[in-house]
Amino acid sequence: MSSIGCSVPSSDGTLHAAICDNDSEVLQRNKECTSEVRSPISILPQKAVVLQMQDLDRLENKVANALLKAIPKCNSATIKIFELIVSAIDPYNPPENRTVYIDKELFYKFLGLDGKQKSVKLRSHIKKFCSQLWFDFSILTDKERDAVNEIITRDNPNLVLLHKEHIVSAANEVYWEPRKPFIAFEISERILFFLSYLGKDIHGENNGKQFTTYDLIGMSNFESKYSVILYRWLRMKYQESKKFGSKIEISIDNLRMITDTTDLYDRFNNFEYRVLQVPQKEINQYSTIQFEYRKIKKGRNIVAIQFFVSDNPQNKPVKAETLKPHKTKEEREADLQASAYKAIISDYTDMLSDRMFLKKGYKKDTKLLARLNDDLYPLYDLLVSEQGEELLKVHLDMIQRRIELAKTDVNDVIGYLITCAKQSKDKKYLDEYKYQRNRHSYS
Repeated sequence: MSSIGCSVPSSDGTLHAAICDNDSEVLQRNKECTSEVRSPISILPQKAVVLQMQDLDRLENKVANALLKAIPKCNSATIKIFELIVSAIDPYNPPENRTVYIDKELFYKFLGLDGKQKSVKLRSHIKKFCSQLWFDFSILTDKERDAVNEIITRDNPNLVLLHKEHIVSAANEVYWEPRKPFIAFEISERILFFLSYLGKDIHGENNGKQFTTYDLIGMSNFESKYSVILYRWLRMKYQESKKFGSKIEISIDNLRMITDTTDLYDRFNNFEYRVLQVPQKEINQYSTIQFEYRKIKKGRNIVAIQFFVSDNPQNKPVKAETLKPHKTKEEREADLQASAYKAIISDYTDMLSDRMFLKKGYKKDTKLLARLNDDLYPLYDLLVSEQGEELLKVHLDMIQRRIELAKTDVNDVIGYLITCAKQSKDKKYLDEYKYQRNRHSYS
């Protein structure tokens, strides 16, 4: 086991997530804790629910508003990891031992990781998740804190009450092994309370005021962490506005607080670009909502922002379904073979082979073919549907010339092709395409 998460007691008795890189260190700590401790991966329940690739488009999260308002101290990849974990939790049926299992391939897709180093990058992101993701409940008002504490006092006396200054880490432990297809996350009791137990009040006296439901469609395409933070906050406020008719407005000071930019971007132009304009572009393009905003001035100073949010008809939400059980080895192998076969008969494969992008004997490489079908060819389908097959051929010719001019080998050709396909909508690329098309038309 190359990387195992372990909980490290601090001086005040609380647990903080840590990563142990040395097997002997792990074994020693396990012996100190208990002689009966075993990795959740080695004792995975037969009926355990594992998030997999086919679940991505229909994932839906239910999160307590108190947790949405708490300021996450992390980068965009770390928040995305947390969002996937949340998707695996049914508010009315919390996971056994507070542990959820997520397929590595889903992480690669959701975080946009590809190439030979993707497992190394994922490991780095999970380390940051363990050490950096924590929530600051200091932002809650006394009324909001009292409402949560009332539920704790009434139904869950073993859980410590929220204090005015209260910081909570997301996970106690994380486990994974190189040969296992999934990663196990043990969620901290406090965070699970906000994700599941508090959800039982959603149809009770809280009448849904304490919870926000939102889907994950498009979130994998968010590159800015402010897009993720603003999207979650806007979903919460949009839900409230539809139910109670309230305006969606926030002061600049509070907006800086929830985006953790109080000490960043002193010039408003920089702040607006990073926290409002970039997230607006990503949210409007990829998510199920869209928004415009208006700057509210007091004298010459901008003091608040009013948001105008609506449903995005271009990205309709997919109704969440019960997640499927973890696939068997035979089922995964059958899926791999099916994807490989689709790639072999695809015209795109012939185009790549003609331009020497595929090495001799590629038809025997099942994993490579499956990767072409699952990750690259959907991008080509989109390119052809929008611009025509001619553009795709010019696109591949341009890439071929780039590689020849560089006079260096590309370690991961498929990963490079995926990156180029994602960049195919850039203005610089389209200008180059027009130039090449005109040049060929006169030759």
